[in-house]
Amino acid sequence: MSSPVAFAPTMAPAGKSSLCVEVTCRGDDATWKNPEALTDRVVADLVRTGTIARAEDIGALHVERIPQTYPIYKLTYLAELTRSLRELGTYGNLLMAGRTGRFWYNNMDHSIGQGLTMADKVLRGEALAKVDSADREFWKDAPDVDADPASPM
Repeated sequence: MSSPVAFAPTMAPAGKSSLCVEVTCRGDDATWKNPEALTDRVVADLVRTGTIARAEDIGALHVERIPQTYPIYKLTYLAELTRSLRELGTYGNLLMAGRTGRFWYNNMDHSIGQGLTMADKVLRGEALAKVDSADREFWKDAPDVDADPASPM
């Protein structure tokens, strides 16, 4: 679950909030075929966990299927990933990013951060071969927000 307004206040009308609840499944299972069947359960869980006060507080609900969002790891994935990235690295105009591009299971904010870091490097004129090393640099120097509650970050 994430709160899109934490990334951009424009992700909900003024005075409102928004939540994105991800439910994983396989492409051929009942959840994929009929995701709407889970909405009552998801809403009940949001209330049960105190994420929202009441189901009636929900102004709108949208269900969207997004295929191949999470990588499925095999025991040999690291060797296969290394080989694939090396081979794809021969293309001078190709950058691989995010969950499916880097086979990196992460939070979406990390993928966004990775994209921002890569875009910044491209805009500064860095060679694409060096930009591809931006895997996790976005968070490297970020302060630990929980460490200092008075921190402005």
